[in-house]
Amino acid sequence: MVAVPSTMLPLGTRAPSFRLEDFNSRTKDKSAEIALDDYEGYDAYLILFICNHCPYVKHLRDTLAVLGKDYQEKNVAIFAINSNDVENYPDDHPDKMAEEAEAAGYPFPYLYDPTQAVAKAYRAACTPDFFLFNHEKRLMYRGQFDATRPGSQTPPTGEDLRAALNAVLTLAKQMPSMGCNIKWKPGNEPDYFQKGGPRELKPDSGRQERPAIDYVQRLIDLEKLAKPLPEQEMNRLVESGWLDEYFGNILEAIEWLQKMQRLHPSPEPLTTLQDKLQARKQSILKFYQTYFTTHAVLGNRKAAEKPDFLFILACLGSETLQKRVEGALPYIERHPDAHVVLCGGGFDPVLTEVQRMRAFLADHPLPASRLTSEEDSLDTIGNAVFAKLRLKQKKLLPKKARFLISTSGFHAVRALNVFRKVFGPDYAVAVLPIKTIFDDERRLKRVEHELKSDKLSSLEIFSLADFLDLKGGAKEVSPGNEITLLFQMILHHNLYRYRFDLIRKYADVIQAGLPA
Repeated sequence: MVAVPSTMLPLGTRAPSFRLEDFNSRTKDKSAEIALDDYEGYDAYLILFICNHCPYVKHLRDTLAVLGKDYQEKNVAIFAINSNDVENYPDDHPDKMAEEAEAAGYPFPYLYDPTQAVAKAYRAACTPDFFLFNHEKRLMYRGQFDATRPGSQTPPTGEDLRAALNAVLTLAKQMPSMGCNIKWKPGNEPDYFQKGGPRELKPDSGRQERPAIDYVQRLIDLEKLAKPLPEQEMNRLVESGWLDEYFGNILEAIEWLQKMQRLHPSPEPLTTLQDKLQARKQSILKFYQTYFTTHAVLGNRKAAEKPDFLFILACLGSETLQKRVEGALPYIERHPDAHVVLCGGGFDPVLTEVQRMRAFLADHPLPASRLTSEEDSLDTIGNAVFAKLRLKQKKLLPKKARFLISTSGFHAVRALNVFRKVFGPDYAVAVLPIKTIFDDERRLKRVEHELKSDKLSSLEIFSLADFLDLKGGAKEVSPGNEITLLFQMILHHNLYRYRFDLIRKYADVIQAGLPA
């Protein structure tokens, strides 16, 4: 057995014609020959190159038979072709093809390609090799059945091919509107109109298939996005700080599908896919909500065990803010050498959030040398950027350090992600996910809000900063460039737009960071 990948025939290619003998008794007619050109009016065409003896085919043959039955009922024409050299591989002889088709329960024709000309026309290279064409017989997908392989201990499902089939079926030919023709003035008839009705436009080459190919690939990608993730992978997304990105992709996919359903004449497959993504969304929210009941710390464990800096992030609501301060107190007492940073300006015109935190700390006074405050931030990216600027301003930030952040559980992933990006890889970050006073319903809404927020605001600023570096002009910025981030926030962030006073406030840090 030699494992060979498919050659990936260019998408948009028209299906090469063939006329081959059928050896499946279930589908064989009197002529015994089947020609692709005789099959018209189908919503999709699936050509698969298989054989009898290949372990890769044997691994999926039962599931392939079920898939064939499912999609033949959905107006998909399916043809299996055996192009193997039967002299050297007698198990693939046409006589045994009939036995194999019967044993496997294939509901589609099983054709023999004696000259191997059809295999060459399709650039087929392996068994199985799948080629999926749309209703115009243009190639939309060529790829694997699913990710399972012989000996993988995982049963085949055909999920990749099913996703492609579902996507292509949404492209099935639409019925034109019918009615009275527009009454053109004599001599003013457009070139697309002729007596008896408009002429059908003929596609030229495969270039017009590009939008359809992109559409099919988008649906295939969304099917993969909708696939449930094992708990281990979900844990990895939380620990890496990428859960919000994954969640944001799901929200964008749902929004796109909602728009497409309004345009599509048969939106049922899109609705089914949207339902899957909605289920994934809810499962992520519930997972995130319960994650912190079993995880006392998020992020770098060494940073939690011996932090150099303790950050307390502010928030709206006195009770929640008090919880964050109280959650940090045992660590403040346990690590007397750790510098404490209070982060948060807030929207109250009378008291800043930092002033409220200082009041909560009144019974646990800290020496001024151990405490730093920043009162300019209004969100998480502001917490990180202004804390870094303030620590640099006070010349307290070493080149490497361990950070421990106290914030609410629903906010923990976002805080971890943002602080890692703002401070860069030389700073180990951990988060204390403090339990909130919210009931389950309100907590679930807060979780969704937090997971959305990074996509809607902070990531936009990070993305913009990737293309501007004040030290060297247009190039990709290295992680942790707080000066670039500050300028992007002032130019683009709704909460800090046109706050040029912040440039004056941190002018000394900005000046030190500019080229000499």
